[in-house]
Amino acid sequence: MVNIFDVAKLANVSIATVSRVTSNKEGVNEKTRVAVLEAMDKLGYRPNSAARTLRMSKSNIIIVLMLNIKNTFYSEYIRGLEEVARNAGYDLLIGSTDGDIEKEKNYMDLIRDSRVDGVILTTAGVLNDDFVKKINESSPVVLTFDYVPGQNIPSISIDNESASRKITNHLINMGHKRIAHITGYMGRLQSQTRLNGYKQALAQHNIQVQEALIQEGGYLLQDGYIATQKLLSFEKVPTAIYGGNDNIAIGALKAILDAGLRVPEDIAVVGFDDVEVASYMTPSLTTIHQPRYEIGKRAMDLLLKKINEEQIQQPHVILEDELMIRESCGHNIVKK
Repeated sequence: MVNIFDVAKLANVSIATVSRVTSNKEGVNEKTRVAVLEAMDKLGYRPNSAARTLRMSKSNIIIVLMLNIKNTFYSEYIRGLEEVARNAGYDLLIGSTDGDIEKEKNYMDLIRDSRVDGVILTTAGVLNDDFVKKINESSPVVLTFDYVPGQNIPSISIDNESASRKITNHLINMGHKRIAHITGYMGRLQSQTRLNGYKQALAQHNIQVQEALIQEGGYLLQDGYIATQKLLSFEKVPTAIYGGNDNIAIGALKAILDAGLRVPEDIAVVGFDDVEVASYMTPSLTTIHQPRYEIGKRAMDLLLKKINEEQIQQPHVILEDELMIRESCGHNIVKK
């Protein structure tokens, strides 16, 4: 069955442009309009008037798509989103893709049918590029905690690369040289930039990167636990482990303790995100604080501007992070 995506591809335009042509809206030059009409005629495409009417109406629903809703990291973020959304008369629909292509397709159908007024994505990279592109063409979109190079999608995040350098430098300044890094899922740009920051900090101190000390995780507690077990099996174990998020770091901490070792006396552990439980761990977790509540509020403000077709002065916003120094990396210079 021929759809609007087929027309857009043949005419070499966005689906938003096809929609403007079929709705007789202004803002499309005559050459482009003719190309779209010719593509429609060649493919035998006829726009669905009922669907078009639905697209022109408002649902007052905004969908928030994330990779894994199990991650407690999102609680403060969602609170920030919801506060702004409700004040503006919108409800949130929370969706978790779990990296499942079929789930992504179902959410794409929901967005394409315009049963939501806007979309907030909490990730880039794990969603395939075509999926992100189609969402951006179908509905107002804002990306949080990440960004998509080469696509016109406004974003709110911290500087992940800089923050990663900061926390790795902290370990180095305490005397650590054999520092392991358990990454998040490497299909995600955020994980790549944090790995880059880790490597940059080592290079700045003339410490050789040891690929064996870089283990890929997946953001969950068990990912940190399993990866740490592998690191502890090495003849020469690391003196410090940097988890790509706090879940990974907490999983690492438990694996170290289960092995009869001490944190930070035998191995220091640091994380990233500063989830609420991080300061209540024993020992409490050194980590990078992300202003998740503020990111949520700013992201929703930005999305509402897109929905209302207001001008956006600053499409890519970088907020400040903070190094939270606690007990898990110790206070003394390492003598190893």
